[in-house]
Amino acid sequence: MDWKHRCNPLIILLWIFAIIVNTSSLARTLSAIEWNQKNIGFGQNGMYLEAEINDVIDIICPHTNDTDEDRYKAQYHTFIQVPYVSYESCNVTKANKTEKFLLKCNRPFDENKYTLLFQSWTPYPRGTRFVAGQSYYYITTANGSPDGIDQTEGGLCETHNMRLEVHIIDPSPPMPRVTTTQRPKDTTTSPLVHTTTRKSVERTKRPPPTVKPKPTDKIGNKNGYDKQTETGSACRYQMSSLLLLASCLIARVRWH
Repeated sequence: MDWKHRCNPLIILLWIFAIIVNTSSLARTLSAIEWNQKNIGFGQNGMYLEAEINDVIDIICPHTNDTDEDRYKAQYHTFIQVPYVSYESCNVTKANKTEKFLLKCNRPFDENKYTLLFQSWTPYPRGTRFVAGQSYYYITTANGSPDGIDQTEGGLCETHNMRLEVHIIDPSPPMPRVTTTQRPKDTTTSPLVHTTTRKSVERTKRPPPTVKPKPTDKIGNKNGYDKQTETGSACRYQMSSLLLLASCLIARVRWH
């Protein structure tokens, strides 16, 4: 297929549509996690979750009614992605600026959530690319009050084990192990007979065929490239832009 057919806008749109349909059909929506200190899912070692690539899960901030009776029940939290050393110590400063503040639950009277998409690629510069077989860690170091929402160590991670470990599993079954049996070696040896025929000798003396180079266009090959190379570069740039747009559309469809 030449570049003219590859750059056909109709074919590119069909590719984008196929990518959206394929990835959307593979996605699973996991049960949402109530990110608050009253969630009984946070055991002695926090919460553990297994997910697959393209799965989606919502992290929901605590919500309360804006009344005099319920206003004192409001909780203020953060949802931070950290490395294992910060997950274990409940200390964001040990992440050496690799932490990612994904959600700030500072509006307790409004519905607030963060949709976590476990994707193997991301169009965002600081987005996380999830890999099967790896674990990812999330904590909150806030203490639940408005004044302690910005603290970077301890907090509810230490007092209520508000931490989450997500392990990305590989759903594909393992490849079956192939066992081979070796044939027993023959202990008897047979003499080697070297035969040379006249035809084989004549075939080896025949000179190799010469290939004439194709004439090149001096104008097209100027500066080291031709028109076809220039068209291919423009097409690849166009396809990269459209694929980036497609990835944004996929993310928007899943998050809504």
